Amino acid sequence: PFASYERIMPTAFWIWVQILVNCLANQTISPEEDEVNKKYRPIPSKRITLKAAIVLRWVVPVLDLLYSAMYSKEVFYVALAYCIVVWAYNDLGLASSHWAGRYVCIGLLMAFVETGACLLAGNIVHFPPLEHVSQKHPIHRGNFL
Repeated sequence: PFASYERIMPTAFWIWVQILVNCLANQTISPEEDEVNKKYRPIPSKRITLKAAIVLRWVVPVLDLLYSAMYSKEVFYVALAYCIVVWAYNDLGLASSHWAGRYVCIGLLMAFVETGACLLAGNIVHFPPLEHVSQKHPIHRGNFL
């Protein structure tokens, strides 16, 4: 839930940066494939050189982490986890390996974007302490009565 309308733009920008991190990694890994299948993309259409895209591919995640750290350590950790999964998906080859690894990565990426966006958009940009959760919900303590 949005705490105020003032948080819409920072949240939307944060989501856009996450997508940019993923797209840069994806498009710099296999530019030959995009040359054949997706000629409209920036690298095949010569709107940006491969060398410049590779530089951006490694600079944007650093800027993403700095931007995320401005809000809270939790948003930073979510962005860091997102960047690690993007790296594993593209650079370690999980995108082209077994379908299970591919879909686990995609599910994690979606969960990280949702979590980070909720932290940015909501009233609380920090995770609640576990003691607070267990006091509200006795089932977590094993007290079922």
